[in-house]
Amino acid sequence: MRSRGLPRIVVMTVLVSLLGLAAPAQARPATRLTVEGPTRSTIDSGTAIVMRGRLARARGGESVRLQFWNGSRWHTQAVSRVTKRRAYRLSLVPPVGERRWRVRFAGDERLKPATSRTVRVRVRPALDITSVIPGERAILSGIVPGHRRRPVQLQQWSGTAWRTIDRGTSRADGLARFPVRVMATAEEGRYRLHAPRSGRLGAVSSPSRTAMRSQTAQVLAPDTAYLEERVHVTAVFTPARADRRVDVQSLVNGAWVTVASGWQDARGQARLSVEASSLGSMRLRAVALRTSGGGLSVISPARTVVVTEGPVPPPTLISRPADGTATDHESWAPSVSADGGSVAFSSFVPHLTVDDANDAADVFVRDVGSGQVVRASLASDGAELAESSAQSSISGDGSRVAFVTGASAVPEDLNGRQDVYLRDLDRGTTVLVSASEGGGAGSGPSGRPRLASDGSVVVFTSGADDLVQGDTNGVTDVFVRDLASGRTTRVSQAPDGSELASPSTAPALSSDGRHVAFTVRPEGAAPQLLLHDVRLGTTVNTGVAPCGVAAPTVSDGGRFIAYVSCDDGPGDGNGLPDVLVHDLATGFTEVISRSPQGAVGVAGAPTMSADGRFIAFASDSPELVAGDANVARDVFVRDRVTGSVTRASVGRNGREASGGSDEPAISADGRAVAFSSFARLHAEDLDRGQDVYLRHLSR
Repeated sequence: MRSRGLPRIVVMTVLVSLLGLAAPAQARPATRLTVEGPTRSTIDSGTAIVMRGRLARARGGESVRLQFWNGSRWHTQAVSRVTKRRAYRLSLVPPVGERRWRVRFAGDERLKPATSRTVRVRVRPALDITSVIPGERAILSGIVPGHRRRPVQLQQWSGTAWRTIDRGTSRADGLARFPVRVMATAEEGRYRLHAPRSGRLGAVSSPSRTAMRSQTAQVLAPDTAYLEERVHVTAVFTPARADRRVDVQSLVNGAWVTVASGWQDARGQARLSVEASSLGSMRLRAVALRTSGGGLSVISPARTVVVTEGPVPPPTLISRPADGTATDHESWAPSVSADGGSVAFSSFVPHLTVDDANDAADVFVRDVGSGQVVRASLASDGAELAESSAQSSISGDGSRVAFVTGASAVPEDLNGRQDVYLRDLDRGTTVLVSASEGGGAGSGPSGRPRLASDGSVVVFTSGADDLVQGDTNGVTDVFVRDLASGRTTRVSQAPDGSELASPSTAPALSSDGRHVAFTVRPEGAAPQLLLHDVRLGTTVNTGVAPCGVAAPTVSDGGRFIAYVSCDDGPGDGNGLPDVLVHDLATGFTEVISRSPQGAVGVAGAPTMSADGRFIAFASDSPELVAGDANVARDVFVRDRVTGSVTRASVGRNGREASGGSDEPAISADGRAVAFSSFARLHAEDLDRGQDVYLRHLSR
């Protein structure tokens, strides 16, 4: 027995057969309307009716019309052509209301139309709902067209029956709205609108709709990564929930720790990056946090990324406190030993050594191999100095350090000015370098010391007039102090041996201690770069014009001089400060701050290896090496033999610095370069201040 109840989905098929086309003299055969499938005289709005059949004697090409009675006449609603097989098919979605329908054969007016059939099209509520993930609040709305202010119920399927969870009244336009929190489970929720019997209106329900489904998540990440590398992670959530917060978590010591946060975009994706901070397996997962409406957290399956050592290690963090404590105090101005085994530098960091309590900048030396840090800026009796110390220069073996301080590091320093000292780390002694002929401190300030590789000679500048006899020019001069003999010599003299009338600045000492390069600016003339031979006592004008007072650097034997020039050298037409090297033997000048392809960049702060082959310098140019996109000052090293340029101020595996780097100091063998940087180039750099690093270069 067929049920008279209303099904959820009604598909009505009407089959009309027009059989037995007879000759005109014969009786016209009757036709009748038959129905296939559910036999219903009442259907829901939006449901299609299909009428089809076959004509026994049709020739093909004739028309069949589907008509309805409009109260006064039959009106054709649809037309179908009869196929060669004498079949036809008519389909349409009838309008709301009660109408009589029939099929008429248009090819022979004598053919009796199919018996009419009355079909009533009723309105059912339609539930308009979007996909909602568990726990979210939603507004479920629906339309009950044609019925104003009718009581409406929102019902939820309990698994066995429909349960009313809210009641309301439709508006004048038939709209009914129900705020609801979709159940916070992983199951799907089915809802429908139900209009109960009201007066002559029978009860009617909308088709059920699924109002919720669980959000799924996954993490996309590479299988492997290098240590300290940024690992790019994409969290994907379905369905998307734009602007919903996403956390990427890492499993640390058995607990999930948030390492990056972001927001889903319109596609349900969040692109984040995390740092591979330790070797081994890194477990990552994505979590979509609870929404403001109370949505549940959605957690993706974990993804494993294997972290390995990369091909290029990070630079060594020289200014690292012994206890690893983060600090925002700055460290700067490194000086490196001949083989890069020791680095001297200035720092305000108060706990590089355990006994630092003077609340001032000091000079320290780190043994790169052992990691041990000692303070060099101490008094002759080992006591702390009351004032800051800086401008360090270390000997080739790392045992001696020259520095500048305004404090009295020896009893005979009573001038109250800055003086140059030398600390012997092996002996634990401190001696005054900028001493007068009488043994006390000079009458003027002294600074900018440079120490020979063997630690026997110190060059420095001084405004004192009592360090040597005959100093009457009243300007700053350059002096050399022989530490073994205690003899001080003024080297800033004219090529003819006369006293210079203009200040001499920026001294540079070859690592063998024989040649001193310095800058002098005669009044009303361009700066000059002079070279003094300490052994012969002679001074020559190199014939090159340095830019400002930037310090030059000189190779052993005094053949090569690197300096900063504003003049254009060969292949240099930018008219800006560049690093050049002048060969005194050949007279040839070479532009150093250029790429192997010839691009020239603004540069400064040159420093040279003992043989003059390797030049370290700082530059803001992004054209010296490929991939320079950090828009910051970097430290580079140029090999004058091969023409290659290497960027030293990078992190592990060449990761670009996020801040500026400067003050390069290259070792005598050219295999290591120290520099200062505001970037975090090592995982142990936890502060936000300037630090000192050492990069070992592959050769």
